[in-house]
Amino acid sequence: ELGVEVRSAQRLMRYPHAYPDRVVWLDMWIVTDWRGEPGSLDGQALKWVQPAMLDGEDILEADRPIVAALMQRA
Repeated sequence: ELGVEVRSAQRLMRYPHAYPDRVVWLDMWIVTDWRGEPGSLDGQALKWVQPAMLDGEDILEADRPIVAALMQRA
């Protein structure tokens, strides 16, 4: 989705989120080395935000556990 080649990463978490009509699995990785310039390849908005500032962003409910995990690491 970002158009980069990941060279080094460690899984932070993987968990299911239930919507009324389906369950999706979310997979979060901490990428420490990559090649290329990140960009929005699927047309979605892209914005870099410090972990401490994520709580003020419009975050999907399914992504709240990711935000909590990132804030614990900060």
